Amino acid sequence: KELIKEIKPAFECNFCYALRFIKFKHLENFILLEDPRLFFALSFDEKNISRTIKFNDLTEKTFDLKTAGFTYRLKIKKVKIIPTPKISNKMKFVLLSPLTLSVKRFNANKEIKYYLRPNNLQEINLTLSKDLVNKVKILGRDSKITQGKVFIEWDENYIKSKFRITKKITLEYPEKKCDVIGILAPFKISGDVELIKAGYELGFGELNQYGFGMAEIAS
Repeated sequence: KELIKEIKPAFECNFCYALRFIKFKHLENFILLEDPRLFFALSFDEKNISRTIKFNDLTEKTFDLKTAGFTYRLKIKKVKIIPTPKISNKMKFVLLSPLTLSVKRFNANKEIKYYLRPNNLQEINLTLSKDLVNKVKILGRDSKITQGKVFIEWDENYIKSKFRITKKITLEYPEKKCDVIGILAPFKISGDVELIKAGYELGFGELNQYGFGMAEIAS
């Protein structure tokens, strides 16, 4: 279980990101870095964000990473800009951060938010397709895509090798805490090319601006 403090973006745009540590330990409510290096990946709508941030100017800049009771002062040593690769209607991705999708369900006549698990594949495909259609519209690329669909297939060998591929993460807001269930496993995806491309650029699923749903093409 991880605790993530609320992130307030310094700019208004659509993006996703992932934070990966080289070596660390999970202690009760915080992360203990055993290696000072980490990898931060950011993907975004280049048309909107490139006017706001000059990425080549970020080298040697410092920023603070805060967890419960600890503040790490980090320095950016290297920035690498990777152009969007060719996307086809059949791709294989590795998630850099958990994918999360939710639907409304009723429990004892009360409406609740249910986070989909890997075996909820039919609902995942339906919900993810709708999410990606919205992202394509946000990007302004093809407003006619309203019936586009994608289909996910989890990497079964990876799943068999792991005790669990779901992850509970607590988002902490000033007024409340919220538990989110994410899925962290490689997957194949097929379907509309524009939908898959939107997922690669802006993230697959929900809460992308809080570090969910970022993926890279599997080698």
